[in-house]
Amino acid sequence: MTREINVSQRNWLVGELSVWRLQGLIDAAQEQAVLGLYPTPEQLGDRTQTLALKVLGSLAAVLMGLAVLLLVAANWELIPAAGKIALILACLIGVHALGLYLRFVQGHPMAADMAALLGCFLYGAGIWLIAQIFHLTANDGAAWWWWALGTLPFALVSESLALHAMVAALLAAWVGVEVIGFNNLGAWRIGRWPWLPNLLPSLLLLIAPGLAWAYRRRDPRTLTLYVVVLAWWAVLLPLAWNQFSFTAEFVGAVAAALLLAAGLHRAGSPMRTPYFGFGAGLLAGALIPLSFYDWHNNPDEGLAVPVALLATVMLCLGSLAVALAVSRYRAASAADPIKTAWQSLEQNWLPFGIMALMAGMIWYRLMLSQTLGRWPLAIVANLAMVALAFWLIRLGLSQDRGWPFTAGVLYFLLWTVLRYIDLFGNFGGMLGAAGLFFLCGVALFLVAQYWRNRRVTARQTEVPNALEI
Repeated sequence: MTREINVSQRNWLVGELSVWRLQGLIDAAQEQAVLGLYPTPEQLGDRTQTLALKVLGSLAAVLMGLAVLLLVAANWELIPAAGKIALILACLIGVHALGLYLRFVQGHPMAADMAALLGCFLYGAGIWLIAQIFHLTANDGAAWWWWALGTLPFALVSESLALHAMVAALLAAWVGVEVIGFNNLGAWRIGRWPWLPNLLPSLLLLIAPGLAWAYRRRDPRTLTLYVVVLAWWAVLLPLAWNQFSFTAEFVGAVAAALLLAAGLHRAGSPMRTPYFGFGAGLLAGALIPLSFYDWHNNPDEGLAVPVALLATVMLCLGSLAVALAVSRYRAASAADPIKTAWQSLEQNWLPFGIMALMAGMIWYRLMLSQTLGRWPLAIVANLAMVALAFWLIRLGLSQDRGWPFTAGVLYFLLWTVLRYIDLFGNFGGMLGAAGLFFLCGVALFLVAQYWRNRRVTARQTEVPNALEI
């Protein structure tokens, strides 16, 4: 099995192997043995061509689907109801039969994926067309749910990223319609009960096969699609309860759970990148409103505080249980469970610390804010912003990665600007703002020079690892 590598990395490897062979460090046989671990230029070219064909094929399927819809729509009123249903079913059966024939008889999986994409597109259109024929109207996002459910099996048996993207987009649309427009539906959509939030638990069942597919094939792109849906669902969850006013605190706990999921992957695994990226982004966004005192100064509403505390604590305990189970699974059977648990907490101190912070802020507001005031909440959130910025900077320096370092620097500068506007905006005025922006620009220039000098020094002292992904 060959190792993954791109064209530029292979060119660097070929050049370095030639130099090593000329210097007598390796011989010609060893050079060919190393190159044999990686794809040949022909294989890389075939992969690029295959990707381009998949993209063009997916676009072609979408355009053909639109053409069919426009053709039918132009003559829709002239077709009787029975003919409309027959036409819809004939199109669906014909396109999917063609896909099965291309996959299992002709052995053309790429063409079969294009047919499946077209068929799933027509399937969604058929849902709305049949509803129009029988004059049916939906009071929620059920059509999106059924469309995603019918598309999911074809995505699981295909090699098409476009089909997984369709499933993810449909699920995201369903979550948005249900939570924002119909949050008074019961948890299982069995009635309109204002006291029971519409939490959409079936989403977890629908994305689980896609996540398993992505892990089985070690495909971070597909994993990213479903992590986006998970993050979108988690951000909207507070809106499912009309009295749930602790959106930022809950989103911060969700972000910590995503960071924990990233930490549970092995070092260097590309499958951890989606969790880390969205977790860090959500956490950075959640801490911004929490750093303002006015955010905490809103009056509490009914059950908002205990509900928020219960939801956050359940999320924390569930994340802790998963982390301990994974750590125990990876450890030897004879390992001390207490030691294993402590190592898991030590390795993932930041996610667990953020979860504890969010739960503690809600508990403080419930128990102590009336006597001690709410200034400590804003102070703690500001300290968390600074800690996150320096954690990203340290991560970038320790792992020699540019984007965490840059993100940490920019986040610290954002914190500086926000605190100036919040505390000294009226006092400093435009001149003060101009001075602050000038200092931020100077700081960014110095940081860029520091990173450049650090990279030059690293190249002079050690051989760069161009194959690291």
